[in-house]
Amino acid sequence: MVDAGRILGTVLVVLAATTVPGACGRGGPSSGGPATSTAQAGAVAQVPVVAATTAVSILSPLWGTTFAAREHGTRRLAVPLSVSGTALGRRVVVVDGGCAARRCLLKARVSATGRWFARLLLDVPSHARRWTVTARYDGEGRSVGAARVMIAVRPPSRPTPAPVLTPTTTAPPVTSTPGPATPPTGAVPDLSLPAGSVGNGALVLIGDSLSEGQRPLLEHELPGWTVRTSSRIGRPLAEGMQILAATTLPRGTVLAMGLFTNDDPWRTAELQAAVRTTLTRVGPTGCVIWATIASPPVSGQTFATANALLTKLTGADSRLQLVPWAAEVAAYPQLLAGDGVHPTPAGERIRAQLFARAAAACSA
Repeated sequence: MVDAGRILGTVLVVLAATTVPGACGRGGPSSGGPATSTAQAGAVAQVPVVAATTAVSILSPLWGTTFAAREHGTRRLAVPLSVSGTALGRRVVVVDGGCAARRCLLKARVSATGRWFARLLLDVPSHARRWTVTARYDGEGRSVGAARVMIAVRPPSRPTPAPVLTPTTTAPPVTSTPGPATPPTGAVPDLSLPAGSVGNGALVLIGDSLSEGQRPLLEHELPGWTVRTSSRIGRPLAEGMQILAATTLPRGTVLAMGLFTNDDPWRTAELQAAVRTTLTRVGPTGCVIWATIASPPVSGQTFATANALLTKLTGADSRLQLVPWAAEVAAYPQLLAGDGVHPTPAGERIRAQLFARAAAACSA
């Protein structure tokens, strides 16, 4: 039989040991701080507590990044802006663009890995050249764990009005030939491949943040291929097409496009024109890959129409291959992070496999 008296004696010895002043832990007399109870000390030692005010961070855009604006109403400018950062996992972050527009104040759910993403549409005065965006935890004060970033606003250019000619005046004579067009602002990545470098296969991928980190994955999926990639958080379709215009594609290069996630879903005419431009660039025997878009609705409109357009164009031209990214994440939602846009590490691998499969079909 168990000796109850021995057990009771053991318990009393343990309790006496845990109440000795100055035992391990903060707050004992030896530390010079206020004393804490045995239960509190044990809880702190066993369950580390992360402060609820761990700061929200904004990783993109960088401080001072310039964003192009378009006219919006009378003396107002609309500025599309993608913002992403880190915070405590599974919390909700309020992203505040500091204006009264519907898409100027959004809530972003933080993924389990601590990443969040929001796409704003700022409504600012026409004279604004600097603007501040903040991010904070939902339900907390504006200054608790908050982050902010200042961006530069570039207003739309206005054409110079032509001089009005009267009967007594004549147009000035042309004294010089027009110079070259002004190069675009910022460096354009050079993805050009030298002639003869295609070898066993070559892939050029132009994308947005969903294409970040894809190059090593694609090289693994396409052994022996030459792979070039260019990606940027918040990259719109127009910027990607600008990069394509500056890229030399040797015969046999597979062109892959991972764009339009950062564009308005109703601009399908621009998407269709971009697809036709890519087909023109690869020529009659070339091959182009486009990926469907998986992203939350913008102003209540989904990307279903854009995806249907890409599917239709694929069926109409054998040179066009489709990466069914939207269908893949609809079947397996766990491939997306909490923001509903960016892939998880597993999603990144699946996305690379889909692009590699399409590239292999191009070479078949």
